[in-house]
Amino acid sequence: MKTNKFWFVMTAAVMLTGAISLVSCEKEEPLQNKVVESEVIDQGMDANVKVQTDDNGTTFSYDSWIIVSGYTRSAFENKISVTLNNNLNNVDQEIEVSDWSMGEGKISFTYDAKESRQSDEYVTLTDSVLRCSVAYANFSFDYELVYQVAVYNDGYTIQTMPYHKFENIVDNGYSLSDLEENSENGIIYERKLCTHSITATVNGKSYTASAEIVLKKPADGQDKLIASKVVNEGLSFNKTGENFGKTTSWIEIEQTWSISGTKRVKKEIILTDSVGIIGITNTVPSFLLDKTDFIYELQPLSYKREIGKREDDKFSITQYVDNMTAKTWEKPTNSIIDDIEVGLVYEIAVYQDEFITYEMPSYSYSNPQLSVVFGDWEYNSNDRYPYHMNVDWFFTVDFAEETLEFNRNFLLLYED
Repeated sequence: MKTNKFWFVMTAAVMLTGAISLVSCEKEEPLQNKVVESEVIDQGMDANVKVQTDDNGTTFSYDSWIIVSGYTRSAFENKISVTLNNNLNNVDQEIEVSDWSMGEGKISFTYDAKESRQSDEYVTLTDSVLRCSVAYANFSFDYELVYQVAVYNDGYTIQTMPYHKFENIVDNGYSLSDLEENSENGIIYERKLCTHSITATVNGKSYTASAEIVLKKPADGQDKLIASKVVNEGLSFNKTGENFGKTTSWIEIEQTWSISGTKRVKKEIILTDSVGIIGITNTVPSFLLDKTDFIYELQPLSYKREIGKREDDKFSITQYVDNMTAKTWEKPTNSIIDDIEVGLVYEIAVYQDEFITYEMPSYSYSNPQLSVVFGDWEYNSNDRYPYHMNVDWFFTVDFAEETLEFNRNFLLLYED
């Protein structure tokens, strides 16, 4: 019986700058059997929760599992296990206040989902945050209670795996103590230390997170900022490579000071932008195809992901990636043979001072274009795979007044 085999060999790729790593596709794994029916028949968590406490807070680690039975080409019963981590973080912060009045403290809670990632073929891990906000008359701060949630999805069954929550959160109150005065940028500050704590239960046991908040107030007679507003903004882009560059984003602020009066200052931040390949999935074509038997299409995906955060002076910068997928079909069977995920990476900065919270100006991507050039089949009887076709893959997208681009080149190999 004669068998046909196709192989994809990567010969060139463009690296994606920023927080995303280029995925290597030197060896393609065989397709997994499709799950046609499945159900969760048991689930649980290991009784042993590993707990570690240090200056940053308390970390928890434990295993969560489910047992899944079902059918692919044959019956199966698998135990799926994943290690989950929780973090009860301490707070160390400095806040400027207008006076020392505290008022009555109020505590509130919000939930937020952060980064998601694939743990294995069927399990996705999501870092979630229970944010515990503590507010007094002149200031507020947040505890971040981080926990992980695992979701099993084999295409037939979707199941959230068991996990430990933070429960029974109690506000333990605060205490104030005097600190020595401190000079910053020519301004003398009076200071106090606010010590606060909360208690939460995990797996039925109580744990404490603490906050040390240095409160500072300009001493009487100091030149103090009493108002500010944004009066101008702008940005520019410098393309530093074929597929990446840097954006300079700036704002002009009009400040009003208690003694020196009105002055204007310019605040700017450098943002990183790049495009590149995130992941590649290849499947096997049905037979030896003519180059005219291939079609391709670029499709936007309906989501963006937060992939990183950083702080720079009074700027909070969040890095995002917008995803697109480039698909190649074989026309005779309408089967996808090449599926490439493209990442458009950019950063958004927010400036914040005592009076302003302002999103900095930024560029956006537009006009993405894809072209794929299929060569002719070439034959060399001395090669192990005598048939090979050269394929060139080109992607471009507009950003600011520039065009970012990268290409991919590979060989399609055929063994008769």
